[in-house]
Amino acid sequence: MKKLQKIMANNNVSIQMCFLALICGIVASGVIITFKVLVDQSQELLLTNSDEFTSIDTQWRVLLPILGATLIFLLMKFSPLRYRRLGIAYVIHRIKHHNGIFPKLSAPAQFYHAFIALLCGFSVGREGPAIHLGAATASAVTWPLNLPHNAIRIVAASGAAAGISAIFNTPLAAIIFVIEVITREYRLHYVFPIVIAAMCGTLANSMVFGDSNAFTDFSYQVIPIEQYPLLIIFGLVLGVVGASFNHSLLWLTKKSLQISLARRLASAALVTAVIGIIAPQALGTGENLLEYITQANTIIWFAIMVCAAKIIATIAAIGLGIPGGLIGPLYGIGALVGGIFAWTVHQFSPIEPYIVMYALIGMAAMMAIGLSAPLAALAALVELTGHEEIISPALFVIIPGFLLSYQVLKARSIMYTQLDIWGLSYRQSPTEKELQKQAAMAIMNTMPTIDADLTEQQQCYRLIKDEDNFLLINQQGESQSIPRLNINSTLDKVYKATHKNNKWAVLIEDKQGPVGIIYKDQIQEIIRKPQL
Repeated sequence: MKKLQKIMANNNVSIQMCFLALICGIVASGVIITFKVLVDQSQELLLTNSDEFTSIDTQWRVLLPILGATLIFLLMKFSPLRYRRLGIAYVIHRIKHHNGIFPKLSAPAQFYHAFIALLCGFSVGREGPAIHLGAATASAVTWPLNLPHNAIRIVAASGAAAGISAIFNTPLAAIIFVIEVITREYRLHYVFPIVIAAMCGTLANSMVFGDSNAFTDFSYQVIPIEQYPLLIIFGLVLGVVGASFNHSLLWLTKKSLQISLARRLASAALVTAVIGIIAPQALGTGENLLEYITQANTIIWFAIMVCAAKIIATIAAIGLGIPGGLIGPLYGIGALVGGIFAWTVHQFSPIEPYIVMYALIGMAAMMAIGLSAPLAALAALVELTGHEEIISPALFVIIPGFLLSYQVLKARSIMYTQLDIWGLSYRQSPTEKELQKQAAMAIMNTMPTIDADLTEQQQCYRLIKDEDNFLLINQQGESQSIPRLNINSTLDKVYKATHKNNKWAVLIEDKQGPVGIIYKDQIQEIIRKPQL
């Protein structure tokens, strides 16, 4: 076990880490597939097809969100605050500032909250809960191993990739999303475990649901190059819609902090119930809206109303604290905007409408803008459709839409801004970020003898023990009590203790007591390395 911990403490690609990612990916994928199957089968007890809330009577479309909000309120009311924080933003916070270590009941809390929200028709997606479940489950698998915290961080990121891949069967998009949104860095010792876990997710999905992806059954026509100027205009339209959605959601998220939990959830239920009466197509995740908007008998004015209702329902649900993801609703909004744009242009021009292509590209563009993840959105589009010909026209939409939204209209990353609003930290200095990649075990010196002279890193000290405290005495006779850190701690904790708190060294201890020592000069030497 000690040998395994020592290997994991370093920031190198290792067979052991890859094997651990494989085990964690299998377990996490099993949990997520169970979640998906349970949601689908439970919905089919009430609905004709999964996520089709138009198939039930109006009174049920009103009662379900009220019942769901009540159950979620009861679960949250009697739970500590740490179990109310759910979804992708919370995963980012735990990975960046808690090394991927989650509270013990975090995964069950996410499971039950999201199950209720999805079953009761709230406009939330499955991918947010899947990412949380994947990361928290993978992290929990490592608990018996007592691994260094830098390794748990990688395992949690790998579990998040397994979550996306198991839900959508899009391994490449899962890998890119974790790198682009969650870790925001590309390192080989990160990428290998993430790739392996994503493979586990897609294999689990294929074994249970088959090899076909969600949108491979639609007929595709390649958009000719003559329509590319029109695609740029479409991108600008999506940029305006995306920025408006972004600002509205973040505004409501901030305002909702001033409202009690009961009023927040009751308001979300009321909005969802009203929309269930007026435009029931807007209920649920929204992934079935592609089929709705591409039907030949679609009425444009009603599609516009459904689109507006979907935007309002999603902002109300996510902004007021209903647990769930954003990708599904963003896909639904993007498909509606794309279909409406294509149908509208077709009314005034003899050009071929290419409804399916515009709707699909709209889905990817809304995901790119909403989650600040253009590469992941593009990869998901290719994997979900199985057609690489869609890449070029999609880029002509995503790039202008993204630039307009973020540079001109000042949209912000929803996930990271949510963390700012909630007061959860995620920012790190480059030094701390780099030092997180190694654990104290990797560089510590063996525990010196008490009352013996020490010569390490050109420093001469004497270590003494004063009751429960350890003191270092330098050559000038000055003494200083030195802090202790757990052997699994990452080097950024050592850096904070030695540099920010001005300590000469830290003692490293396990359950039995001190086992080693790290000097300030050792950390300084790592910081001076060119790669850092």
